[in-house]
Parts: sequence; structure tokens; C-alpha cells
Amino acid sequence: MNEVSYKPLGQAIERLRRSLLLFTEHRDDELMISMRDSVLLSFQFTYGLCRTMMERFLVEDAVDAQEVQEMSLGMIVPTANERGVLRADWAMWSEFRDARNQLAHVYSEPVAEMIMGKVPRFLEEASYR
Repeated sequence: MNEVSYKPLGQAIERLRRSLLLFTEHRDDELMISMRDSVLLSFQFTYGLCRTMMERFLVEDAVDAQEVQEMSLGMIVPTANERGVLRADWAMWSEFRDARNQLAHVYSEPVAEMIMGKVPRFLEEASYR
């Protein structure tokens, strides 16, 4: 089996980190909304990569590939957590999933601001390991 490359996830995490830093530094100028949107898009992209990498890790870690494909995220996260890939539990990852879904389906200013409040915690979790 080919070893899983985590390089794309590392690059996405770094982009998210830089976007969040720029947003924080320029919070009062005209570019704030564009920077916030950049952070939110990076969050959405990085969240998707995290999920994919969790699945790949479990397959590489000798969990049956078919079994992993049939697992819901609510099963993947605790399994990855047990194997030391994640620090946070399903409750936190469920919040991240809900934020990602709201961003994709119910975008509004209040939703965007609510999700921005979750991004630093997500970044910390995504950067773990």
C-alpha cells in the first residue's frame, strides 16, 4: 500500500493560518470582508482535506478500506481519536462539520461571523499531529 502524503493538508493548514493572521491584522480596513471570505474558504477546503486524510490514515493503519468507506464521520472521528490522530472528540468535530455545512448551504453575515469564531479552534485541531 502507498504511504499517505499529508503534504496537501499541511499546505492547506498553512494557508488557513496565514489567512486568519491577515484577517486579524487588517480587521478595520476595507479588505476585511474579502479576507474573512478567504479565511472561510480556507476553512471549508481544509476541513474537507482533514476528513479525507482521517479516512486515508485509518486505511493505512490497517482498518479495512471497505469498512472505512462505510463509516460515517461520527464513526471516523472517534476511531481516529483512539489512534492518536486527533485531540478533539466527536462533539467538537461535529461542531466543525455543522459550521462547514452552514457555510456551504446557509451563508449569511451572522453565520459567517459565527464560523469565524470557530476557525481558530479548528486550526489548532487540524494542526495537531
